[in-house]
Amino acid sequence: MTAPDTIESPPPAPTEAPGALDDLIEIFVAPATVFARRANASAWLPILIATIVITGLAIVGKDAMAPIFDAEFSRGIAAAQKQNPQLTAENFEGMRKFGTFTSTYGLVAFLPLSALLVGLWVWIVAKLFSAPITYGQGILIAGWSMMPRILGTVIDLAQLMLIDAATITGRFSLSLGVGRFLDPDTQQVLMAVLGRVDLITLWVTAIIAVGIVTVGKLDRSKVWLIGAVSWIGGMLFPLFGALRAG
Repeated sequence: MTAPDTIESPPPAPTEAPGALDDLIEIFVAPATVFARRANASAWLPILIATIVITGLAIVGKDAMAPIFDAEFSRGIAAAQKQNPQLTAENFEGMRKFGTFTSTYGLVAFLPLSALLVGLWVWIVAKLFSAPITYGQGILIAGWSMMPRILGTVIDLAQLMLIDAATITGRFSLSLGVGRFLDPDTQQVLMAVLGRVDLITLWVTAIIAVGIVTVGKLDRSKVWLIGAVSWIGGMLFPLFGALRAG
């Protein structure tokens, strides 16, 4: 009996397709990979994950986060009393209770709504650069861009466990950016601008820019310009609020 001239090699083992866990990991380190394979997927998975996790963290850590809300609310009361000296702290008690509730449990509605609004902005930016992205894909990009917010919430809670609550002067006290070093009574328009120079905000913006470039099949050299436009657009809402408060 003679040996066969050739020995057939066994067929390669089938590789397992990347799943949701792979997406959750890679969105932080290789977002282009996620967007390339999920360009036409449903946007609701990342939105649902972000909403459940961030809301859960807010509920668990609501007592730890109370100094932030109290500082911001007290500043708002002081500003209102400056315009109308007849107002007293008692006038705001109902608003305080409502604000405390909505700042925690209201995230269930606020986070999905914000994804829809950010998705609209993503779609507009894509159109400015002639990227063929649908509104649904804009929401998808917005949904995945929420992932750094989860990490940011965890970091905030960790900081609140380590620092003295008496040092909390507002929401920027925990910022990983310029806002942390600014006086909370700094002119609000300036705070609205400089407050966005923050690690988590820039990370979110970077994912949005990568998403537009990848899903829209644009040249990668445009990612910086798209990121800048996205960052400026994200500043408009807080800037409008600061101008109204002023």
